Amino acid sequence: MEHEQVYRGQSVMWGTVLPSRVVYLIEARSTDGFRQAVRTACSRWGGVGELIIGVDPDEGVSVPDQRLVGLADLEAAANVNLSGDRAMAAAETLGMPLVDVSQLGTHPATCYSYPLAAFAGGDQLLMAQEDAPLWQVAAAGDQPFEEPLQIPVRRAMQDTEIGRAQSFWYATLVEGSSYQFREHSSADVANTSAVIWIVDHADPLADCLEFWNMRALRPRRELTRIPLLLLPHRDVESWHAFKDHVHAFLARHGERNVDVVLRSNSVEEAHLHRLAATWELQQQTAQNLSFGIPAPWVDAAVRTPPFMYTVNLDPSRWLAVQRDWGLRQDFDVHTFTDRPTGVRFRSPVRLQHRAQVLVRLTGEALDGLPRHRSVAQRIHPDAQWRGEHLQVGVVTDSDVVLELNLPSLEAATTQLLNSLVTRWELSDKGRIGTALLAQSPAHALLEPYRYRAVMELFTPRSKELHKKLAAAAAEGSDQAQLLELAQKWGGRARRRYRQAKELAPKAFAVEAAEHLCALDWAERGLEAACTHCGSKTFVPLPDTVPDARCPGCSAPARYTSNKESIVTYYRLDTFIDQAADQGVLPHLMAVAKLKQLKPHSHLIPGVNLYFNDQGQGEADIIGTYGGRLLAGEVKTSPGDFTEKQVDHDTRISISLGADIHLMASIYSIDKEARAYAQAACRAHRMELMVLDNLQAEEPDSH
Repeated sequence: MEHEQVYRGQSVMWGTVLPSRVVYLIEARSTDGFRQAVRTACSRWGGVGELIIGVDPDEGVSVPDQRLVGLADLEAAANVNLSGDRAMAAAETLGMPLVDVSQLGTHPATCYSYPLAAFAGGDQLLMAQEDAPLWQVAAAGDQPFEEPLQIPVRRAMQDTEIGRAQSFWYATLVEGSSYQFREHSSADVANTSAVIWIVDHADPLADCLEFWNMRALRPRRELTRIPLLLLPHRDVESWHAFKDHVHAFLARHGERNVDVVLRSNSVEEAHLHRLAATWELQQQTAQNLSFGIPAPWVDAAVRTPPFMYTVNLDPSRWLAVQRDWGLRQDFDVHTFTDRPTGVRFRSPVRLQHRAQVLVRLTGEALDGLPRHRSVAQRIHPDAQWRGEHLQVGVVTDSDVVLELNLPSLEAATTQLLNSLVTRWELSDKGRIGTALLAQSPAHALLEPYRYRAVMELFTPRSKELHKKLAAAAAEGSDQAQLLELAQKWGGRARRRYRQAKELAPKAFAVEAAEHLCALDWAERGLEAACTHCGSKTFVPLPDTVPDARCPGCSAPARYTSNKESIVTYYRLDTFIDQAADQGVLPHLMAVAKLKQLKPHSHLIPGVNLYFNDQGQGEADIIGTYGGRLLAGEVKTSPGDFTEKQVDHDTRISISLGADIHLMASIYSIDKEARAYAQAACRAHRMELMVLDNLQAEEPDSH
């Protein structure tokens, strides 16, 4: 049994190998900063997928640039030539660690892209001419000044070389240094229009930046590649036979009515149209533009002249989309919770010699674990979460070998709570609820009429006593009457028992009561009625004897019967009876519903929380919900979700740093309470989850 608890079995994991890419922060309108950023990117594996953004001295990082960085899935911001304060402010805006550009090779967030020679394909790569114009640097890349690259490179003899080389994959330094870097999945895999930027020598930076960043985000898999070129205004018109070159790369599979977009931030549209005429392109004037059918498009016809063009259409709509970067490899793993789990797989990136790379792991073994720093570092001391992936930097030349300490969901949730509060403990309801969850599944309460059956069988004590005493006192009852009432409701030693026909609805009463018995939540029995003292007693079926006797006076008794037979009664188990009286069952129903939605979850039905400087709080539900921290409140009566109560509940979730705040109730929560809670959660970037009407829809009785 112990072995079964610690060995979780064999499952499939995925390992993705990728570089630690960055965004370079440069002074707005700084061509020197741009050149330095490009040279640095060209010395790093995956540099073609790194962004460069200009930071305005007054406005900081623009909103469009923030969006691009959010899509690019980068590790850090690299300061190229900003002042320290401005660089820090820009990095904070982007929500990224700041690294000086000179420290990229040694900083733990950015060093997993070296050495470049380990990843290169071996072909000689083309780079910009000596003292080249900016467009050449952006299009082909340039060599760093500090130390020569350990890969074969050569400078272009003529600018036409760079113009033509951009149409071939891995021909230039900036592309070739990113050999084996591509996405394994994409939010958009459409076969879309090529884009050609035309840049003026007098003001090239805006076009060079836009081209660089769009190229960084474009798809890189062979079947989804999109031609992107950066060409010099006027010079390109004199390039020999370049029209034929343009036609060659526009002859692509796909159904579209725009083959290429001519775009420029520095050249007037009239010049773009003139250039299109030189290349014998035909302008598309239709109102509805078609950019291509979803991949794969190999069955579509190859486009032929006349090729259609339009000008200055924003290409970010099909280039700046979410992609999952890196090459992936699947492998089997045997997982344990009491010892390290060994992970070993062949790197999908072929390496010439030892190199530093990032590895991202995903799979069932990690499902549901809290995506929190403390849990990541428990699994591996150098690990961090990146979305749903566990990321670790490794040094390897072939196989990726790791040891992971994988906790159970319960252990991971416990560790997470320990890291968030000074201390915590199960509340009274939490103790009862946790014990019940350990004994039997709570999802039975979500089945039709099960909760209702329990509530009609339970013995009212605490809450019912409080209500009855309050009502009696309001009616002017004297002390003797109050004492009699307290003895009746609060001092009962005997639990309530009932016939199935006394439960509602009658059509499903027996089914519900029998299900409770099958769960050991209730028991069947007979009622022994004493003819001497008049008392009536529940006798469990196993304890019945032919000659019934009163347990009080020992006089002969008889079992209650009707015209047809002896009557069967049902009585709740003592523990279930107590749980119902204490209001624990709605907590368990919420837990069951959440686990139906996200099976890889661990939720605790009630805890007391002690914060370092914010006092004490209580959460009815807290735990890991599909890898996210959830906390919140459960009410039997939705009317209890007053504004004051919601403020109190959300304040606790905010103090915990919860990802999700829960409002749950047996019955429907009104729109006003939902809206008030939603506003409170939105103000703190916390998701609101509402679970109401926890009782299952009642089946048709016909």
